[in-house]
Amino acid sequence: MGKHTPVVQQGRLVAEWRGTDQSMSAFARQHGVAQATFAAWVARHRPAPPAATEAPRFVQVAAPPAPATPAFSVRVGGHALHFDSPPPAAWFAAVVQALAPC
Repeated sequence: MGKHTPVVQQGRLVAEWRGTDQSMSAFARQHGVAQATFAAWVARHRPAPPAATEAPRFVQVAAPPAPATPAFSVRVGGHALHFDSPPPAAWFAAVVQALAPC
């Protein structure tokens, strides 16, 4: 069974290695640690991601108003009928019939 290296000491060795220009393998070999073991220590002691220095910025966006043009327009006699959506056929037929004599 291999020797156990305390987590604090692992962290110190990883920090020391990060301050060098040595490869991970060379540093581990120099300190008598198996390369796979040292790689596990490096993974365990990853630096914390940098904290956000300022809150994310949100920009309020206003969409232009929809055009005032109705979706459906009909002229019956001297009357103009404007609808946002087509009305029920029976109702529309009754209105057209009622306005036709005008």
